[in-house]
Order: sequence, then C-alpha cells, then structure tokens
Amino acid sequence: MNSDAFSGIIGAINNFCKPSGKEMEEIASYFKIIPLKKDGFFLKEGQVCKNIGFLNSGEIRHFYRAKENDVTRWISFENDFVTSLRSFILQIPSIENLQVLTDCELVVIDRKAFDILIEKNIGFKDFYIKALEYNYITIEDRVFSLIEKSAEERFEWMAKNQLHFIQKVAVMYTASMLGITPRHLSRLRRKFKV
Repeated sequence: MNSDAFSGIIGAINNFCKPSGKEMEEIASYFKIIPLKKDGFFLKEGQVCKNIGFLNSGEIRHFYRAKENDVTRWISFENDFVTSLRSFILQIPSIENLQVLTDCELVVIDRKAFDILIEKNIGFKDFYIKALEYNYITIEDRVFSLIEKSAEERFEWMAKNQLHFIQKVAVMYTASMLGITPRHLSRLRRKFKV
C-alpha cells in the first residue's frame, strides 16, 4: 500500500474518514491498477458497470447520447472517482458512456471485491457512505443550478469554483455541462475574461 500508485486513493479515503492501518491494508489488497488509452472507454452505454475507479492521472468524460447531440454530464480529473453508480449499484446496463479523453491510470475495485469490503471492513463502509453523501449533495447543487440559475450565473460559479473545467476541457464539453451552446460559452468567456 506504500506504492505511489495508491497514494491518491489513500488520500481520498482519508479525506472522508480515517480507517485503521489494518483496515487500509485490507482495502488496498482489493484494488488493482489499470491503464486506459486515449479514446478508449471505461464503460459504454448498455454495458453493466463492474468497477469503481479512482483516477491517478488523466481525464474521463461522462456523457449520454441524445437525439441531436451528446450531453456531457461531467469530466473526471486526476484524484476523482469514476463509475456509473446507477449501473454499478443495480447491476443493470448503463445509460451513460465513460470515454477516456487522455491516457489514464486508474486504481479500480470490482463489484465482488466491493461487496466483500462493505460487509467486513468498517473503515471502507464508512468511507463509502460519506462519499455517497458528498456526491449526492454535489449532484443536488448542480441540478438546482441548472434549474434556477441563468447561464451567466452558472458560468460565473464555474469560473470561481471549478476554473479547471473552463481552462482544460474542450469548449463543447464545458458548454454541454453548463446547458448552453459553445457559442454562448465563448461569449461568456470573453465577457468575463476567462
């Protein structure tokens, strides 16, 4: 568990709770490291999600296919967790795609190992509950923002709180996340000098 490849996930788990050293060693024993190449997929629509990943490096786009355009739900960066949670929990086909935007290295746990850890490792169970709570609140805030805030207000919030999306992510993906056109996003970037 002392490997550099596991330092990111150790830090992420410790941000939510503090498993004992023994619990952390057991948690680590169930994870493995996998590389993914640019333009590949962590998961495709219609597949059942069998893994939860943690990005050591790289970027993954979460998107849905719509009639006219793909809709980008999120971009995961280094030190983010990656999964289609609905598909993973229910073990049903995913309705989203998780596409690799840059070469990635992930630390992953499969569903069977996940279930074992949830049952027997209190530290992992505490981490999972706290991570779910945090992500639920984040999603609720995002839905509220899309319903109640103007495009300009959403952009201003992103520029203040998640500038890396505006700086690193392709305009068409950022615009889709904000629920606006790429042209509108370009105008907002000029207006706010971002």
